Amino acid sequence: MQNKKSLKNAVGKKVGQAIYLHRSAVDHIQTSAKDKLSLALQRVPEDFQWSVLKISGQNAQTFSFLDYQDFSAVAFPELRASLLVNLAEEGAKLRKYSDANPPILHRKELLLALDHPVALPLNRLCLNLCGGGAAFRL
Repeated sequence: MQNKKSLKNAVGKKVGQAIYLHRSAVDHIQTSAKDKLSLALQRVPEDFQWSVLKISGQNAQTFSFLDYQDFSAVAFPELRASLLVNLAEEGAKLRKYSDANPPILHRKELLLALDHPVALPLNRLCLNLCGGGAAFRL
């Protein structure tokens, strides 16, 4: 269990036992997770484009490298592909998503470090949508 100080300093969007963060925020993760991330990155093909990282699994052993539409240009980008790397297993698993009904990224401002140049504008967008009755909660 994390103490209040570590929760306060955490970067990323927590969903269940997983944490999602933008590629630009990976320097803000704990050193032990950075070491594991380095191992996981060795399994990511050089031509695989990813913008969001999901860290999950017991002891942060599972990394999902998520390829979303242009993160800075699209308000709610669609997930195009994911590459799952479980350090307890060999290789990586690629999954491509259909254009018909792909998962959508919401609350992307939570994936960024607070000092990221688009964090504040994205937070304002979210607040405006919530104030306008958008169908999601803060």
